[in-house]
Amino acid sequence: MNRRKNILIIFLLILQVVSVCIFYNIDKIKLMQEGLRYQLFNMNYSISFQTIDSDVNFDIDINKLDSNIHKIIYENDGCTIMIDSIIKENDKYIIYFSSHGTYNQQFGKLITGVEHKILPNKKIEDKIYTSCFIDDIECQNYSFSGLNFKDGDEFSFIIDAKILESVKKVTLKNLLLIKMKKIQG
Repeated sequence: MNRRKNILIIFLLILQVVSVCIFYNIDKIKLMQEGLRYQLFNMNYSISFQTIDSDVNFDIDINKLDSNIHKIIYENDGCTIMIDSIIKENDKYIIYFSSHGTYNQQFGKLITGVEHKILPNKKIEDKIYTSCFIDDIECQNYSFSGLNFKDGDEFSFIIDAKILESVKKVTLKNLLLIKMKKIQG
């Protein structure tokens, strides 16, 4: 009987130690699960937005659409934007981009075409921020997402096939740098 009581006490002590460890590491666990989204929602992080001054220019290989997939069109300080896919529908191309940033417990950053803002009711408002051009012709935004990856998001544009096939050079303007920094205190 005494042995069972000792085993139960040891089990409860181990359970208490594990619970304390989880409690003190909950930020690490949530960050591992949710990534940048956790930092954006967490009031312990300050958030800043900055427009990237330089345009991103890249070519599209119309003859081999698959060769454009996963092509990195922007890379800076651990953040990348790549072509996720290109679909031709009738007389239009839809180009999908994915943005990937970096994060750790103290800091997170993402360079993207989508603005993610926290509203007073703690909901996120996502809206397209960047513009896409072929020569001086602005392309229509097709879609964008919230922070649906741990490290980023997606956005896309519709491009007229005749224009893209004649020019083949695409420009993204006004990319957005989103920084999250842990508030000390």
